[in-house]
Amino acid sequence: MAGKRKWPTGITERQLADGTRRFQLAFSFRGKPIRKLMKHEVSAQNAKYLSRLRGTILQEIEDGEFL
Repeated sequence: MAGKRKWPTGITERQLADGTRRFQLAFSFRGKPIRKLMKHEVSAQNAKYLSRLRGTILQEIEDGEFL
């Protein structure tokens, strides 16, 4: 990778041992950091999708609906 790309807040790019690049989704739940490695390939479109998903998760946490 030539340079680090800036992804939306809570979305980071990870390179696995086999060279595959995946996204990691991060948020806090009940005061604990949650990091979930996603199966989505690294792309701007998937980053946008995961950013919206993270927003939904944060809203559900705030509303007390997240399990």
